[in-house]
Amino acid sequence: MNTRTLLTAWILVQASLQRWGWFKPALVIFYLVLAIGWLGVVPQLKGAVDSAEQRLALEAQQAPAEPIPALVSVSETSQNFSQFREILGRAEDVPSYEKILLAEARSANLLLQQVSHSWSAQANAFPATVQVSMPIKGSFADIRSFCERILVALPFASLDEVAIRRESIAATTLDASLRLTLYLSSTDVSKAAK
Repeated sequence: MNTRTLLTAWILVQASLQRWGWFKPALVIFYLVLAIGWLGVVPQLKGAVDSAEQRLALEAQQAPAEPIPALVSVSETSQNFSQFREILGRAEDVPSYEKILLAEARSANLLLQQVSHSWSAQANAFPATVQVSMPIKGSFADIRSFCERILVALPFASLDEVAIRRESIAATTLDASLRLTLYLSSTDVSKAAK
């Protein structure tokens, strides 16, 4: 290329820019770069995907088959069920469980004035359950410690709900409401509920 050809090309570029402005030529150049990039990148990506699929198929063929888990035998099932029954509380002992809750609240420095419970037992249902609600007051650390203690002291209890309220940002004492479920072995809760 000689200088005359370069000069002619430069004059043509300037004339087209004056006629169309900068936007249209820039847009055409952008689309050209995009098309060239697309045509160059897509085949490479397809090749990478194909090679990854081949590698995964080869690894799947070489990998040993996963062993099928053995079914639990009837004797194991009955053993597990008997261990479950041993852990459950007794409906007759619900008043003593309330005393345990009160004692744990005192030892955790919480203010617990009452423990209310409602029975939830269906005819011939196993296990019977008792819903226990407790409004308590204390620090967050004490409430957390109390929750841990009651779950250790009563292994047949589940902590279903903890609702904590703080009156103000500066307050160190929190109002909390706990809801527990006690799972009991006795299906005849009518006697204990009285």
